[in-house]
Amino acid sequence: MLQLESPAAVAELERIAAVPGVDALFLGPGDLSAALGHAGNTAHPDVMAVMADAARRCRAIGMPVGTVGGTPEVVVQYRAMGYNFVAIGSDLGLLMRGAQAAVKALTTQDGETHVHTLSGGTQTGTGAY
Repeated sequence: MLQLESPAAVAELERIAAVPGVDALFLGPGDLSAALGHAGNTAHPDVMAVMADAARRCRAIGMPVGTVGGTPEVVVQYRAMGYNFVAIGSDLGLLMRGAQAAVKALTTQDGETHVHTLSGGTQTGTGAY
């Protein structure tokens, strides 16, 4: 399986897929978004258009193709485009979402005061530190 992460590589998709021993292709939307001038915005319409075109071309030549989606919603879009396999999130993305969930769990209902502060200690009741 080879990974394509640039517009130049995607442009050569059929030639790359024809190399003996290549059994599948994987498109990297993170690096592709940067190469297209939309760094970090993997759902930008320009990126999604290239991703859709690559999936269509892979289907036309019978080459399995995969990618990674940052959210379940994006994974659904990739599957609808025709991607055969899609990873849900990266290791860093999953770690970040877990950290964000932990911080959210340590936030009071007003969303402004954390349950624990260095100066005030741990909140054990309403308004207490």
